[in-house]
Parts: sequence; structure tokens; C-alpha cells
Amino acid sequence: MATYRLRKLRFLVAAAAVAVALAACGEAEMSLSEYGTEIETLVNDMNARLDRGTTALDTEPSSVELIRMWADDRMEARNEFMASFNALMAPEEAVDLSEAAAETIAALIAAEQEMVDEIHRIDDLATLQQIWLSPSGQAARVADEKAVALCQAAQAAMDSTADRAQFVGTPWVPAELQDVVRVAFGCTPADR
Repeated sequence: MATYRLRKLRFLVAAAAVAVALAACGEAEMSLSEYGTEIETLVNDMNARLDRGTTALDTEPSSVELIRMWADDRMEARNEFMASFNALMAPEEAVDLSEAAAETIAALIAAEQEMVDEIHRIDDLATLQQIWLSPSGQAARVADEKAVALCQAAQAAMDSTADRAQFVGTPWVPAELQDVVRVAFGCTPADR
């Protein structure tokens, strides 16, 4: 089945990595680098799950049931990611980006949920195989494009921390300005 695949959510999680530096529940403050690594792991786990579902969809004999299972698992993966993201609190300097990331993730999930709801209303296999061309599929793709743009901005912000390396260990520069973040979020769009 020729399906359109949404871009991987690592785009959005990159924004989260830039935006968030503290764990919820009063845990000790993490550095941006530690947090970026944690977020990178969450993104990779979610994307691996999404990829497995898409591979099954592309390689197994297509059926209405298979497409519905794929859609449901996709939403479960997205919602679990969002719950993990929401369990984190942004440091003061990253609140705006964190809020933008949360809004963008929520918009992507809402758009995909509309598509999944449509999948559950349709019983025709041929129509389901073209779901990405439907209005709900197109809306999900637009939400994905916005998420990729935010991810690219977040990756650029992370990459800019490399300039701080010269300040590591200097006592007159605040610790938060000495943190060099090295993560790769892979914001490029996934094959569709």
C-alpha cells in the first residue's frame, strides 16, 4: 500500500530539548545537555515505534483492520510521548520555546486524531489507502510541516551552544552558559 508517512516527531522533540531543562516532581535540575539526551531517547523510541507500524503497513497484506491497528498504535505512541513531554518543566530562559513546542505537539496530535477518527468511520479499503490525501490527512501533514520547522529552529539553538565550549570551566561565566549541548534530532522530513 502506498501510504503517506508523517514526518517523524523528532522535529518537535528537538524543540522540547531546547525548551526544557528541569524534570517535574521536584527532581534535581538537569543540564540542557542531559535533558537533550533524554529527549533524544524519547524521540528515538517513539520514532522506532512509528517506523515499525509503517513497515508493517507497507509489507503486510493490506486490510481495514491493519490500517486501523496502525492508526491506533500511532496515536498511542504520540500520546505517550506527549505525556512524557508534559512531565517536564522548562527553565525560565526556555519557557517561550517550551510553550510553542507543547502547542505544536498538541496540534499535531489533534490533527492526526481527526485522521484516525476518519479511519474508524471508513470501511472501504481503497479509500483508507488514500487517507493522507483526505482533508484530515492533509491537515495532519500541514501540522507535521509546522512541527518540522520548529524542530529545525530548536536544532539550530542546540547547535549554537557549541560556541560556549571556550567558556567551559571559567569561573566568571554562569554554569548555564557553559553547557554545550550535543544531540541530533533528525528534523528532516521522513519519506512518505
